[in-house]
Amino acid sequence: SIPESQMTTVHEAKLRAAAAIVELLGPQMADLAAAMEAAASGDELRPLVREGERLIAAALGEQAARDFILRVRRR
Repeated sequence: SIPESQMTTVHEAKLRAAAAIVELLGPQMADLAAAMEAAASGDELRPLVREGERLIAAALGEQAARDFILRVRRR
């Protein structure tokens, strides 16, 4: 659990998620990153981040997926 004062805004989260997914899994994630950046709300972003989390877990392990989520959510 992250204290609210340390949580990122939706705008920050979508930029962080997009950058992190490409950094961790490579340029083949460009479409997912673009969709993350285009998300208009947290509700639109959430399933995209979960997909990123799933892909990272499959490729790099559960700890990498947890680190991704913390990186997206925390300032």
